[in-house]
Amino acid sequence: MIKVNSEIGNLKRIIVHSPDDGIEQVTPDKAVEYLYEDIVFLDKMKKEHDIFRRVLEAFVGIENVIDIQNLVEEICENEKVKIELIKTVCEFEGKSELEARLLAMNAKNLAYTLITGIVKASKKVVFSPMSNYIFCRDIGVIVGNHILVTQAMKRARCRESILSWYVYHNSKVFAGVNEHNRIIQLSNDKDELIENLSNSFINELAIEGGDVMTFGENHLLIGVSERTTKYAFEKMKDIIFKKGAIDNVSMVEIPRERYCMHLDTIFTRIDENVCVVFAPLILADNKLKVKRYQKGKEKPLVYKSLKDLLVEIKPNMEFIECGGGKTPHAEREQWTDGCNLFAIKPGVAVTYDRNKYTTKAIEKAGYNVVRAENLLKKFKSGELDPDTLTQTLIVIPSNELSRARGGTHCLTFPIWRE
Repeated sequence: MIKVNSEIGNLKRIIVHSPDDGIEQVTPDKAVEYLYEDIVFLDKMKKEHDIFRRVLEAFVGIENVIDIQNLVEEICENEKVKIELIKTVCEFEGKSELEARLLAMNAKNLAYTLITGIVKASKKVVFSPMSNYIFCRDIGVIVGNHILVTQAMKRARCRESILSWYVYHNSKVFAGVNEHNRIIQLSNDKDELIENLSNSFINELAIEGGDVMTFGENHLLIGVSERTTKYAFEKMKDIIFKKGAIDNVSMVEIPRERYCMHLDTIFTRIDENVCVVFAPLILADNKLKVKRYQKGKEKPLVYKSLKDLLVEIKPNMEFIECGGGKTPHAEREQWTDGCNLFAIKPGVAVTYDRNKYTTKAIEKAGYNVVRAENLLKKFKSGELDPDTLTQTLIVIPSNELSRARGGTHCLTFPIWRE
C-alpha cells in the first residue's frame, strides 16, 4: 500500500536510513561540500538513530520500518537493473573503469558501496559518501496514492536521486504506483535525470522532499527555497494537476538561506489543529510569498502570510512557537530543528531533546513529554500501549543527529498513513 493524505495520519509504513560508514568520510575540509556543519561522531549518531527507529517500530512493527539500503539491495538482485544502475552511476561519477568491479559484487556489497562509496572488502573509497541519505525525507514524497520523485539541488546529494529513482521504478514496494502510472516526475527517463543532475549547480529542476507537505487530503504545500526552484515548482504543479493527484497546490517562497533550507525547517504539523512554527517567518505578514493554485483556475490566490493560508484550510489551527517565541531561544532552536517534528499519528510526535524551550512550549500546550528510552521501557512492560497513546511528545537524544542539520521530520519518508 502506498498512500499518504496528510502529515499526521496514523503511520503504517515508513522508509528510513540508518547512519552509514560513509559519514566517516566527511572531513573538515570537505564538510561544507558534503552539506555538514561539523564532524559528527558516527557511533553515537547510530545509537541516537537506533532509538528513533525503535520508537517507530513500536508503533508500526519492525517489518514496516524499511531501510532504503535494503531496497537498493533488492533491486540489485535483478541482473538487468543491476547492470543498468552500475552503468548510470559510473557515468554520472565519471568512473567507468569501476563497472566490471561493481558487477562482480553481490547485491548486498554493491548496495553498501553505492551508498557509502566504500568497497567493503578492501575498505577502499571509490565514490564520495552519500552522507545526507539519512535525511530520506528529501528523496521522494507520497502525494495521495502517487509518488513525487524529487531531484537534488546540491552535487553531494545527486547520487541519492539516482539510486532512489531506480528504487521507485524497480522495487516491489512501489510496484503499485508503477503499474498504475502514478509517478510524478520532472525527468521522464534516466538519461534525462542524469542530464539534469549533471548540471545540478545550475539545476532549474531541483525539488527536494523537505519542501513538500500534504496539508489535508486535497492540498499540497511546496516551498521555493535554497533547494527547490520556482521553475521546478511550476513544472511540478502542472504535472500534479494533469495527473489528478491533488486539486490545490500552494507555493511558499522562503528565504534562500542556510538556516531555513527547506519548508519543514520552519514549520511542521503535529496534530489535527496544531503546528510548531518559527514565528518570525510563519506568523508575520509579508515575510513569505504565499500563493494558492487551484486546478482549473488560472489566477492564484495570494496571502499575506503562511498563517493566513493554514487557517483558511484549517480554521481552528493553533501555532506553538519554536523556542517559546523568545529570542535567542527561538533562533537557536530553529537552527537545531525545533520546528522539524515528525508526527506518528495525530497528537503523537517525535523531536530532539536539545530543543528544550520548544519542548516546554509544547508541554504547556497540553502534551505529555516523555524520553524515548523511558517510553520504550513502558511499552515493553505493558504500562503504556502505542495504539492508545495520545497527546504525547517523544524526545530522542540528538547530540550527533542535530549536528548533521536535519530533524526527525527530515529523517523520515512515510509511504503509508491511514
